[in-house]
Amino acid sequence: MAEIKVRRCEERDAEKTVELLDGVFNGWPDRDLPCSNLDHWRWKYIENPMKSNYAVVAESDDEIVGCNHGFFIKVKMGSRVLLCGQGTDSAVHVDYRGAGIFSKMADLKTQIQWSVTQGMEYAIAENPLLVDRAKRRSDLDIFPFRVQEYARIIDIKKHLRETGSTNVLLKELGYRSIRAFEKTRDYISSDEKYSNGNFEIKNCMQFDERIDYFWSKIKDSYGFIIERNHEYMNWRYCDPRAGVYNIKTAEFNEEIIGYIVTRVNKYRNYWTAYIIDLLTFPDRNDVVYLLLENALNDIDHQGINITRFWALENHPLTEKIRKHGFLPIRKDPISIIVKPLHGKEEYNKIKNLPIEQLHFQIGDTEWM
Repeated sequence: MAEIKVRRCEERDAEKTVELLDGVFNGWPDRDLPCSNLDHWRWKYIENPMKSNYAVVAESDDEIVGCNHGFFIKVKMGSRVLLCGQGTDSAVHVDYRGAGIFSKMADLKTQIQWSVTQGMEYAIAENPLLVDRAKRRSDLDIFPFRVQEYARIIDIKKHLRETGSTNVLLKELGYRSIRAFEKTRDYISSDEKYSNGNFEIKNCMQFDERIDYFWSKIKDSYGFIIERNHEYMNWRYCDPRAGVYNIKTAEFNEEIIGYIVTRVNKYRNYWTAYIIDLLTFPDRNDVVYLLLENALNDIDHQGINITRFWALENHPLTEKIRKHGFLPIRKDPISIIVKPLHGKEEYNKIKNLPIEQLHFQIGDTEWM
């Protein structure tokens, strides 16, 4: 085997890196896009709000045989907004596994992070092996709040037919989901159905400076949340290279008091809708209710059978979405692996916060 060199990823590596990801994952990214996967890579790692990343690659004979990505992002940790990192796409070519490449790439990434970040790195981990590995490392921690996935399934028979699933638990959840969906309106309280003053639900194509004011009003209610200014929101949800999102804002006197972002993934034959991001002023259950109702009506009109949503386990928002027919579908919720770095003091404070002061949904990852 030729010498393997691990180094920082450069823009010239983009095409070969994407080719590696596409081959390892049998299609990358696993979503429909109105652009090439190469353009998507550039959107994520070159043209993000920080205009930087801490991705590394492993190279052998001028070929990219390994990659480990991450990009910088501003996160409110406690009372401070800090430059943090989000760990993302990682892969090693099947012919080069077992040579310690992943560990070497991880070490270089950590060196870069220590020199740049102010806070921590976080990454989603579905694989139990990754979680076990993190538990054995002194520089990593498992976030004390796990992520549960919720689903609203209209026709469980269609879902089982389309996915080929024989999961007994899923069949039971599907049945219960239908029952819950049929009964939700009877259980939604009056403070959720009716607003504290008139407001409108509007379609949004681009975020302007009003989202900055919204952020300034809600940020002190949270001790852990990604900074939501107009530059970040337009990069995340309004650039077609990220995918096609449907954004609705709740507005009172033209002031944004909440928003919801949804997406329909058409990558596979069985289309799936996602509630990507839902955030409102605190204690505005009426705004949450109407944003959800409006977004789900749009999804239903498209004939989408399943809608998915992520939230931290036992977060107050989960009670609200359950009233719209959503039920938890993961026996083992998703873990978040944290590398505290310079933000260790702030991270330790976050671990002791009440869960309603944390905001984490699928839009806070790059999964969809």
